[in-house]
Amino acid sequence: MIVLSKAECYRILELDPKANSYEVETRYTMLIKRYRGQNDPETVKKLEEITLAYDILTNRYVEPEPVDPRMEEIVFGKSRLEWKNKWHYGKMPLLGFLIGAILIGSLIYSIVTNEPPDFQLIVAGQFATADDADKRIEDYIRDSIDGVETVEYQVIPLSFADSETDETGESTTNIDPESEYAYVMKMMTLIAGDSIEMFACEKSVFDQYAPQGTFMELDQLYERLQDLPEDVMAKIKPLRRILIDVYEEQYPDGESPWEDEEAMNQDASLPIYGLDVSELHLVEGVGLYGKTQVMTIGFNADDAEQTERFLEYWIRDFEKMHADRQAYEDALKAKAAQ
Repeated sequence: MIVLSKAECYRILELDPKANSYEVETRYTMLIKRYRGQNDPETVKKLEEITLAYDILTNRYVEPEPVDPRMEEIVFGKSRLEWKNKWHYGKMPLLGFLIGAILIGSLIYSIVTNEPPDFQLIVAGQFATADDADKRIEDYIRDSIDGVETVEYQVIPLSFADSETDETGESTTNIDPESEYAYVMKMMTLIAGDSIEMFACEKSVFDQYAPQGTFMELDQLYERLQDLPEDVMAKIKPLRRILIDVYEEQYPDGESPWEDEEAMNQDASLPIYGLDVSELHLVEGVGLYGKTQVMTIGFNADDAEQTERFLEYWIRDFEKMHADRQAYEDALKAKAAQ
């Protein structure tokens, strides 16, 4: 039921009943300006009448729903109407929170209840994988390490490299912000909760996590590799880094003593946390393809010595890796030719 007749609305707006819509708009604007800034009860009431009259004449007025007396009942300190409004505006955030809590709970439950594998390999970065990469990786690890039966291999396509674009201007990383956030959270969960034996990283991922203490020192392993042929050693680049907390303690002013990354890699006082084997194409022998390939060991590996021996064996086995890679590519070509 409309609370004012049209005749009353024209009277409130001080208009002739024959006034057109333009005159209604103009007079409403003028009256609002006239009473602007006045907060006394009489003026506030007058403004409410003007606005109501304007809404009725411009067909903006919406009849309020009749008040249900039951909605005024008090439940847990609030009326039913207040609880209804809270549910109306808060149900989607609440639903999102519940879904997130269920996902996190299920992840924690799976971590706690699942039997941990004997060996975990995380491939972190923009790597392409062959169709049978899972089997080739698992078979290679099981065949190379005594006592390893269960192998867990995960690819996390996380990248911190500057986005590259193709000829059309489209990004080649194909990671939307939501997915990138999910991958970062997954890495944090794995690093904090699991015993990751080995990482195969693209360089941007290594650069992100090495200063945080995610990886084990590899100085002794690199020293043992010195008996490899000189042309092979030239393709194995030690990546030396300084941990964030050590850097902040030694250089509180934030001025780095290294001009660039190459200077840092040449500083023998720094520990080696990764071996860049990109030029050896090492991981391609098991079906992984990436522009940069950094091999390293997790700081919380269950058996760090065994993992280090395996990484040494894998690097020394580079010739077989190349042969396996060539055989795989030849098989693909033969299959395509059929």
